Amino acid sequence: MELQDLMQSLSLSGCDQSQSKTFNVTALDIGENHTDIVYGEFTNKHMIIATQYGNIGSLLRITVDDALTGDTTTPVYSVHVIFGSDNEDQQAAARFIAESLNIRKPLMLFLCLKDYESSTVNTLVRALSE
Repeated sequence: MELQDLMQSLSLSGCDQSQSKTFNVTALDIGENHTDIVYGEFTNKHMIIATQYGNIGSLLRITVDDALTGDTTTPVYSVHVIFGSDNEDQQAAARFIAESLNIRKPLMLFLCLKDYESSTVNTLVRALSE
């Protein structure tokens, strides 16, 4: 089953319709790699799935806290791997995505890319910004 079909088949029939959310689904080529992207925003968090393999990959939870530096506050993003691979490139990409999108609520990020080069991640951020 395609990722888009899976997201569309999710049933929210048991939920209050005012709480049901729609998912924005898009696909694009990043370099030569087909990339599926799903984005949803909920009351208390964001969810993004970005995959070049057709599966959900690793789940990372990105949170933001404000650090007081003098008279100003600076956002500090923390990345926690919930399940899946745990590597520095993936965590750096996750932090960059959250920072670039100025996400203030927790982000549940399913990330499964063939590479984590800056050009790949920047293209992903541009697609999510649209």
